Amino acid sequence: MNETTERNDIPVLAWLWEPATAVRDACYAAALAAYDAAAADGLCHEGALECALAAMRRVDVAAVVTRALAEGDTS
Repeated sequence: MNETTERNDIPVLAWLWEPATAVRDACYAAALAAYDAAAADGLCHEGALECALAAMRRVDVAAVVTRALAEGDTS
């Protein structure tokens, strides 16, 4: 089953797709930036990973979801 089929088969999932992927992408971007910065500062892999995880926890999920819903509103 492909991504499009999965989204369209479950109405709730279709409605939540944009905000959910926006949160995923924001967490990924925050983690990647934090990991790269920590590694550049000389932290070992484990230390950089801890920084990446902390960055994901700091993502403002409410703001990301609000923005995704506003951008997806075509009414």
